[in-house]
Amino acid sequence: MTSISLILNGKPYVIANLRSLNKLKDDLYNTLVLNHQYQVKSIVSEDVFQSFVDYLVNDTIPDIQKDNFHEYVLLNDEFEILSQIITDKEEELCNEINYVDILLNNPNQDDSYYEERISKNLDYYLSEYEDEMAQLNPKSLYNIFNYTERNLENHEI
Repeated sequence: MTSISLILNGKPYVIANLRSLNKLKDDLYNTLVLNHQYQVKSIVSEDVFQSFVDYLVNDTIPDIQKDNFHEYVLLNDEFEILSQIITDKEEELCNEINYVDILLNNPNQDDSYYEERISKNLDYYLSEYEDEMAQLNPKSLYNIFNYTERNLENHEI
């Protein structure tokens, strides 16, 4: 059976079992089968990516913590296979994850995931991260305050 490689920062991660890739979205799976390799677009650490590969190959649940949460969200955006694991971890970590900090420290990314999370907990973020919220770019603030499912109870903050 032919192996394929996921390439992160020029380093190939070889996956010998193509059946383990059936979790991937169809277009990505087809690209891997045709080309036998895929250049990973997400900017993540080697440790996080190895954990992701272990999940693909062995179903080993990744060790998602608040300091690497963002990297797993990036991988999920690209590969679309960690959604439930991320949701479960997000509920477990609850308010330990500072989405405002992620927005401020990770430019050139799709911010919609984090903007939505902040918007749904706007009272909390305005009271706990007032100074950081003031540093967000106007586009993010607009998106947060105009999100259709925004939850803002205390209009006096």
